[in-house]
Amino acid sequence: MILLAIPIAVPSLNPVQPDLRALTTTLIEPLPEPEPIALPEEPRPQPVPHRRAPPIAASEPTPQVAVDSVMATPEQPALDTQPTAIEAPGGSGNASAGAQVGLAYESIVRPKYPLEARRRGEQGTVVLRVLVGRDGLPVEVDIARSSGSRQLDRAAREAVLRSRFRPVQVNGIAVEARGLV
Repeated sequence: MILLAIPIAVPSLNPVQPDLRALTTTLIEPLPEPEPIALPEEPRPQPVPHRRAPPIAASEPTPQVAVDSVMATPEQPALDTQPTAIEAPGGSGNASAGAQVGLAYESIVRPKYPLEARRRGEQGTVVLRVLVGRDGLPVEVDIARSSGSRQLDRAAREAVLRSRFRPVQVNGIAVEARGLV
């Protein structure tokens, strides 16, 4: 077998002509540096001296308050204390059904901020419906209003379940009571 290479020239139909138009450019001077704007100095807040509350003697009655379980910032979970109306179940003595009595914490367990919720930046307020037994221990804890985060709701519920309340008394008899915290 023999292989021969024969060059063949193909004529060009439209020869390429270089574009000979002149291109003109003008240099733009750089913008002058903006002058710094002088901001008025804001007065710094003066530190407020911390006051310690005087210790409460054991003979003084504890004020009746309830606590909203609040998940504020990830750095510092907070509890907001405000009085809350509590319903005492009817049928005990002369107390009428739905009578308003006070509910007081004997010991408060603060909710632990869930690590995953902290990473996500979740915040919210949880309102819980609590049934307190005659012994002051929470019998039932249900979510009345969610914070929007299951983890925050669960942490608040677990904290209230570990807390202890003062037994609610109607006519000197300890009764179960239901309220919102």
